Amino acid sequence: MFSRATGVAFRFGIPLVALGMLSFATISVVRARTPRPEYDPPYAPAENKFARSVAATGIVEPSSENILIGSQKSGVVRKVFVKVGDRVPVDAPLFQLEDREARAALAVREQRLIVAREQLRELEKYPRPEEIPPAEARLAAARAGMAEAEANLGDQRRQLRFYEDAGKVRAATADEIERFRFAVQMAEARLNESKSRTAEAEAALALLKAGAFEPRVAAARAEVMQAEAEVDDVRAALDLLQVRAPRDGVVLQVNVRAGEYAQAGMLATPLMIMGQVEPLHIRADVDETDAVRVRAGAPARAYIRGDATYNAPIEFVRFEPYVIPKRSLTGGVGERVDTRVLQVIYRLDPKLLPVFVGQQVDVYISEELDKQPASGPITPA
Repeated sequence: MFSRATGVAFRFGIPLVALGMLSFATISVVRARTPRPEYDPPYAPAENKFARSVAATGIVEPSSENILIGSQKSGVVRKVFVKVGDRVPVDAPLFQLEDREARAALAVREQRLIVAREQLRELEKYPRPEEIPPAEARLAAARAGMAEAEANLGDQRRQLRFYEDAGKVRAATADEIERFRFAVQMAEARLNESKSRTAEAEAALALLKAGAFEPRVAAARAEVMQAEAEVDDVRAALDLLQVRAPRDGVVLQVNVRAGEYAQAGMLATPLMIMGQVEPLHIRADVDETDAVRVRAGAPARAYIRGDATYNAPIEFVRFEPYVIPKRSLTGGVGERVDTRVLQVIYRLDPKLLPVFVGQQVDVYISEELDKQPASGPITPA
């Protein structure tokens, strides 16, 4: 059984607690409904100045698009010639791979080429002018010897006839006649030998005057061509060890340093990025549902994110006709990521808008071809 005091506490305490909680709830609701002061954003949001327009997200890129610099050869980087922000002309060296081995191979090939050319030059100049007079002198001596042998043979035959006639009248012995017959045979042999020497000297002189053997000259020319091809091959390999700018542009990013190993081929992170930044291009992603409302040449305007007072007109360049999945995301809560976009390229004068390559901007594209907002570009200091 509860006492009287306990009953009084239950009778009056519970209503008092309920009354207090009701008062607290009422005060909390009133305070929550009290209007709070409104604050202006630190920077003005983008303001659409077109009556009817399509909104898009754009990204700033070089007019040449990003050129991802790679290397055809792998190797250790010996020297980097440029830094970020440098303006480089076409064929300007960007970085150099280690080339000592290739230069040594080039020196060997060049020496082989020198030897092959000298051998060919020697064959093409054959015979030398000073070689002909001795050959002609040898031929003259051979002919003189042949004439002497012919005279000697005639004399021996005459004496043989004289002794043969004398032997008919028993004025010469058979031994004498036989001795002169042998003398005639010896003279004939010497004449034949002289004729052979003369023919040999004539052939040698003719061969000397004819020059080098043509197949041998052709083989020497082939050796020179092969040596030249080997030199060109090594020079080409040496040239590939120095990476050059493919066009005029500005170095936007350098991801390689001297002493690092540069891998050939396509890389997830390119060794360098460069591009033509005058003018700049803006690649605007238009939702596929809005693509039908975008016209070529329609006025458009770009706004810097975070401060829309920086804005400028942009000029239509072209459509990228292939609609692609959306890649450039803004991070907005209501943004659709499972959609495709039509990419529209616009030209931007970098003097009108202080933007950087890779920066995202907001783009508004008018649905009317001949109407441009009245206000010009705003570029506050």
